[in-house]
Amino acid sequence: MAFESLREIFAYLGDIQDRHKAIDAPAMVRALRTNSGKKDREKWHALIFAYAYSTALGFSDMQIQMEPQDSEHDATLRWKKNGVEAQMLLQLKEFVPEALNPTLTIEELISRISAQYKHSKGITVGLFLNRESRYDSKVVISETLLDGFVIFGVSKPNFGELFFTGFDKWGKYNHFVPLTPKKKRNISRLERKGWSSRKKKNHE
Repeated sequence: MAFESLREIFAYLGDIQDRHKAIDAPAMVRALRTNSGKKDREKWHALIFAYAYSTALGFSDMQIQMEPQDSEHDATLRWKKNGVEAQMLLQLKEFVPEALNPTLTIEELISRISAQYKHSKGITVGLFLNRESRYDSKVVISETLLDGFVIFGVSKPNFGELFFTGFDKWGKYNHFVPLTPKKKRNISRLERKGWSSRKKKNHE
């Protein structure tokens, strides 16, 4: 495993989706809802998290290293903060589309995750909100249970804006990140080709 820049990961994921389009891959393959696509789906979620986090907080040198399957966390993020290298051990979770689990609530999922990781010092949980609706800021994340817990996702249609809210060892956050036209094209390009399982094709 090695650290990669966000630019490198954008290119890697875009190449995968170009290959899927070339062979007219099934919807579940395009959405990475297969065992073989799990690590790339996690990389996609890590990319969204890292882009929103680094943009809102002004880190221009963010890098991601995806970890082996048997690791205690899914990804390691690193950047420089006030000239000093900082790292985050990121465990990724997903509030899956309603079509995949119509009975699950965000409150229930947060409660499960908080219980599961309450003794996992040094690990920040990043929960990707993969739903059509906007995030409900009334959901309370308790700081007493985890070292860090951040909910992130898309807050406007067509990837016009990302959000992340929660806390980690450096502070509390409630940010909305508008995408520049170039980044919006890059991300929406992946979106149109099936990355988000919110797309209708993935419900077939």
